[in-house]
Amino acid sequence: MANPTYVGSSSSFGYKKVVVLDSDSDHQLRSEDSGCIFVIDADVAASAAQIYYLPKASETNVGCCFKFILDASPAQVIDIDRHADDADNIHGCLNSAQAAGEGASSDGTAQETVRFAASAVQGDNIELVLVGNGSSKWWQLSGNANDAAHIAIAAS
Repeated sequence: MANPTYVGSSSSFGYKKVVVLDSDSDHQLRSEDSGCIFVIDADVAASAAQIYYLPKASETNVGCCFKFILDASPAQVIDIDRHADDADNIHGCLNSAQAAGEGASSDGTAQETVRFAASAVQGDNIELVLVGNGSSKWWQLSGNANDAAHIAIAAS
């Protein structure tokens, strides 16, 4: 077996704090926020869609991780987007509790946005972890939704 290639580390592996997002303005996440579980208060999207921007991948250590959990159904969509200076770089898929086991997927294509729909419910959640192979980095997505329509993965 070949030796594994070390590509970096983050001082905040795992989840170390819980933060309630209750401000009704868009928010730029920082690499220093790594390790946070963000509980999204549904009232943040009471009158307008909300966007949370991920840190710029090239300036963030691999291993940076965030978890987002809804506390109730939002009135408007809530997006988690790649950094404005990054190309589309979200990959992965989501599980759904539907009987058919359907869920959202990036289908192997880099995506820009993960969207909680207005129909999403308490407990729907996603996790994003920055990973890389030494020459490129991407946000690896995983998560769970009570229904396949609750969370979508979208291109730019």
